[in-house]
Amino acid sequence: MSDRIKLKDSEATKKWCGTHDVIVHKFSNRDYVYKIDLEYTIGKPFVSDLKIKHPENWKCLLKDILGNDALYHIFLSNLSEPRNGEALTIVKPMNKKEEEMYKQLIA
Repeated sequence: MSDRIKLKDSEATKKWCGTHDVIVHKFSNRDYVYKIDLEYTIGKPFVSDLKIKHPENWKCLLKDILGNDALYHIFLSNLSEPRNGEALTIVKPMNKKEEEMYKQLIA
């Protein structure tokens, strides 16, 4: 992680994490952070600029640029943005009764 944020020692990296609200986890006397937390924190200024430069279609641009749906949805969630009507999971009817109910709902 130190390489990613261009810091040389672990104490400076921990301090950077503290100032940028990146949680440092401990496991077996080692410190680590989740890659997605780091990528989110590093990308926040870029996303803010993208929202300013392209207020109408910044979400589409961000999704294309990231190429990572998980990170894209974390940005939307943390920015309190709607998910553009996208479902979290695909629900499929399991039996005839559920199929009929589904047809009624979408009609």
